[in-house]
Amino acid sequence: MEITMPQMNDADGEKPSDMPIEFSGSLTVEEAAEFARGAHRRLATVLGTDEAAALEKVRFMLTDMEMGVFLEETVKARATDHAIRKLGLTFLLEPSTRSTLPYQEGAPYAFAAAVHPIPSMELDLETPIELTEELRAEVAPQRAKYVDADEGAASPSLLSVSPKLEKHILRALRARLTGTVSATLESAAFARENKAFHAALEEDGETYREYRIRTGKKPQEVEADLRRGAMRQLYDEIALETIFHEQNLKVTPEDEAAILHEMAPGREEALRQELDNAGKLWMLAQKTRRAKALAWAIDNLVR
Repeated sequence: MEITMPQMNDADGEKPSDMPIEFSGSLTVEEAAEFARGAHRRLATVLGTDEAAALEKVRFMLTDMEMGVFLEETVKARATDHAIRKLGLTFLLEPSTRSTLPYQEGAPYAFAAAVHPIPSMELDLETPIELTEELRAEVAPQRAKYVDADEGAASPSLLSVSPKLEKHILRALRARLTGTVSATLESAAFARENKAFHAALEEDGETYREYRIRTGKKPQEVEADLRRGAMRQLYDEIALETIFHEQNLKVTPEDEAAILHEMAPGREEALRQELDNAGKLWMLAQKTRRAKALAWAIDNLVR
């Protein structure tokens, strides 16, 4: 895969730090075919059969156009995912991607993508985070587990964090962040929150109008709620990413294995393969970095 980063174009020759990082890539015929196999494996997993049988079944389920879109979306996502790992990018939210050369079987492929970098913000990592007696009792047994573990082992506190303790720590970290984020990043965070909100309504079988009737909220009130939620989540993520980078933390294979075990006990490697097939391994990397940063906060700031 060939990857190209665009020329920086501001007056000093450097791209502003809060602007999306853009890159493009091209695949040979062979590389495009290999990435397309991820789509075949995804179908096989969904249908519970092998790839050949899955493709045979799909011929009766999808039109040629629908199958072409599915293949192109998979190739684009997997190519972007591999480029992100090759470039070593860490970022917020989800990558935006587009095809610059439409996918066709037996032909080369090209794509472009962009990610939001971690904005440079100040974070107080000196002041202790005070806990209630209830939360302090939760942390104590975690710290008691510490032994001189082999270098590279996952922190014992990496996964054993209750939602209540995590919420308390994130609230404290969020309050200590100083600085601003770009309007572009704010808009992207709101778009993510809005998309998740409407997806949840659809899953519950409720329309937007029905939701408003049930809650008695006006459209502007719903939007305000979504914006507040979007900014809370965004600042939580910025705080954890800031800790990860400022403390020079590293993600080990053991850390990723621990996260996979938390997500899918007993089928860790199957989940990793599914994420790879869908071009979503960047999500595993994000989740592991942030879990590592949260563990650092528990181990170093909590009193």
